[in-house]
Amino acid sequence: MKLQTASRKRSKFKMSCTGPSGSGKTMSSLLIAFGLSGDWSKIAVIDTENHSAELYAHLGKYNVLPLDAPFSPEKYIEAIDVCIAAGMEVIIIDSLTPMNGNTF
Repeated sequence: MKLQTASRKRSKFKMSCTGPSGSGKTMSSLLIAFGLSGDWSKIAVIDTENHSAELYAHLGKYNVLPLDAPFSPEKYIEAIDVCIAAGMEVIIIDSLTPMNGNTF
C-alpha cells in the first residue's frame, strides 16, 4: 500500500442528454463541448437528424458528419472512427434514437 499525490490524468468524458424534442439537447451539447475543448474546430457532431445540428452554426465553426439510414451500430462506429482520425477532441452523437432498438 502506497500513499501518493493526486494527479490529474486525461480521461474520456461520456455524457448523455435526454429530453423532449426542442428542449435544447443539441445546443447544450455544443456549449458543453466548447467548454471541454475550447476550440470549435475540434468538435464534431454525428448528425442523424437531417442536418439539424447545422442550425447552431452561429455558435462557432464546428464539424458535422451527416449520417443517413440505414442506421446500425457498425455505421455509428465508422462515423466515430472518422471523427477520431480527423483529430476531433469532442464527438457529439445526435442522436442514437434512429437505431430502432439496435444495441451496441
